[in-house]
Amino acid sequence: MSTRVDAVMTRTVATVLATDSLAHAVKRMRRLSCGSCVVMDEGLRPIAVVTDRDICLHAEWTNRPLSDLAVQAAMSKRVFVCRASDTARAALEQMELHQVRRLPVVGDDGRLCGVVALDDLARLAREQQGWIGAAVASSEIGRALGAVVRPHWTDEIYE
Repeated sequence: MSTRVDAVMTRTVATVLATDSLAHAVKRMRRLSCGSCVVMDEGLRPIAVVTDRDICLHAEWTNRPLSDLAVQAAMSKRVFVCRASDTARAALEQMELHQVRRLPVVGDDGRLCGVVALDDLARLAREQQGWIGAAVASSEIGRALGAVVRPHWTDEIYE
């Protein structure tokens, strides 16, 4: 069985523009009870991700109010995405490779249609526990989690 990403992704996504303030991003995250926002361009295509951790580190580094700081100052330099039609296993492999917990999900037109998180894939593995040909094995989730949480500090956003 190969479960597709669109079967497990979250469709309601916190989004911001790169020019929005970090305070606005925090409000979006709080409203949707999540830990990240997908940064969008004017064509509704993801260009980056900003996480609650990114915001905290940037705020501490600059020692300025979040309302004075733009999302672009703290957001990721690259965005890794998957397609709604990808398999859950392929999404998990992308997370492991790029050491990310979440992937924006795009349709064939490149526009955002959801987010798939490591939590979503762990839930899928638990639900399918014991199934022959399960979409994602628990051992794969453990391996990916180990890769994602491996320290990978970079000063690139603070240069």
